[in-house]
Amino acid sequence: MSRRKGELSPAGIDQGWPHQVAMPYDSCTGKNYGAPHAFIRGLSVCSRTHTVIHSGETYLVFCFADVEDALQFKEAFGGIAFYPEDRRGQNWNRPPSDVRRPQKPLDPYDFS
Repeated sequence: MSRRKGELSPAGIDQGWPHQVAMPYDSCTGKNYGAPHAFIRGLSVCSRTHTVIHSGETYLVFCFADVEDALQFKEAFGGIAFYPEDRRGQNWNRPPSDVRRPQKPLDPYDFS
């Protein structure tokens, strides 16, 4: 598979923006697009998002470089902490991290 020049890869996003918050897709698209996207302006958010599907529900994942920004967003909109390793390998469609708790958090704060 080829990549476009200058485009962020999923691994690059996970490395540069490791603090990720999953939101139900419908809660931040369409008529609900404005509030979460206005809130993230000025925060350490990645310019790209990605989606995860679990049990027939689609989640939009916002990626942050700073844990404080991720926590603010999570608290404001009720998101779910998402750990990048949940998306890797054959188990990419596992549930968001609040359902399957990792053994060791990625950051010093309890992100759930």
